[in-house]
Amino acid sequence: MKAIVLLIFLTFFSLNAVSIDKKYFYDVFKGGSMDSVDALLSVYEEMEPVGEELIFKGALYVKKAGFLNNLGQKIELFKKGREIVEKKIEEQPENVEFRFVRLIIQEKVPAILRYNSNKAEDAEMVIKGVNQLEKEVQEAIFDYSKNSSSLTFD
Repeated sequence: MKAIVLLIFLTFFSLNAVSIDKKYFYDVFKGGSMDSVDALLSVYEEMEPVGEELIFKGALYVKKAGFLNNLGQKIELFKKGREIVEKKIEEQPENVEFRFVRLIIQEKVPAILRYNSNKAEDAEMVIKGVNQLEKEVQEAIFDYSKNSSSLTFD
């Protein structure tokens, strides 16, 4: 009986799991509006991500902070996003996609925030590991590299 209940639970959970299209995430992260960032953030907040999606949620907090006018809210949201990103990288330091996400953030945030010390290290890791990533992530990386100061492919 316990096995049947467990099977039903797992089936239900897997059918209701939300999967985020990475291409959509990178499109929103690249140039999305406040509305598109809020919409995607609400999806992440509903699904309460704990896996790789959590770093995307953190990145979106940082992105949203850039749209805010209230300095206190801006700093609070930036710190919240940065902490999530750093925690995920600490948990998976060899994850090339996580390093790419942090690289984008570090290149885009104002220098006054002093969040830019890993750009060279992250860029090197992304360049070396880009071929092992999913196609849509590779496309996002190559697209981003066209305007990146740290990420260049010869």
